[in-house]
Amino acid sequence: MDKTERMEEFYRDLASTKKYATSLDIHLREIEIETISSYLEDGKKILDMGCGNGYSTIRYARDFDSDFTGMDFTNEMVECARKMERGELKGRIEFKQGDICNIPFPDESFDIVTTSRVVIALPHEDWEVQKKAIREMHRVLRKGGEYLMIESSEQGLQRLNDIREMFGLYRIPTNPKWSDLKFDEEKLVPYLEDLFDIIEVKRFGMYYFIGRVIHPLLVAPEEPKYDNPINRVACEIARKIPNFRDIGALVFYRLKKK
Repeated sequence: MDKTERMEEFYRDLASTKKYATSLDIHLREIEIETISSYLEDGKKILDMGCGNGYSTIRYARDFDSDFTGMDFTNEMVECARKMERGELKGRIEFKQGDICNIPFPDESFDIVTTSRVVIALPHEDWEVQKKAIREMHRVLRKGGEYLMIESSEQGLQRLNDIREMFGLYRIPTNPKWSDLKFDEEKLVPYLEDLFDIIEVKRFGMYYFIGRVIHPLLVAPEEPKYDNPINRVACEIARKIPNFRDIGALVFYRLKKK
């Protein structure tokens, strides 16, 4: 079984209409969605690339009167997205199967493209393939359109691990899954600057500090659990004070197509 087939099997097994099917850290998932939502607008064409079971796309469409396309590589995820409870929506949604490296839309089709932990999870674990995915999203954006990118940073994780190590906590593995290639920001940023203007960068260090340092220290020797109330409190604090020492894997880039 090659890595692409393995990825398809992995996400087929995850496919579910449970809203947090694709993310164990439920509070961090909410922070991701809230961050992207803060930059969406009415009257736009928006591609939620790597939408999984559609939870994020539906959340966006509840708040914005725009045309949303949720796209995922795995047919089973797309079918779950079509079955997800939608509630009352302001926007319109279409779910489609598609490959981030070969997006099935013409040039300049969208005003906004979003990803959350998608480009890091490509099965090839290859910077050249990641660049191809970024170029595809650039291609389908209209001139002046925005790519709202939440992906994982090697440097941010290392800074978190340095703090964890200070308190006797083990270093979180860089690539814990068979397909997880975090970005080297020293390579990523110059590449992005060739295609986009970088309008804003956000990090989520406060949530990581409470959830990945304070929380495990409090519950030791037990393993921390993502649904522990302290992570809910960490989420509330992070809404007011998002960053702390630029630590944590996730980083948000607001990018405008040149």
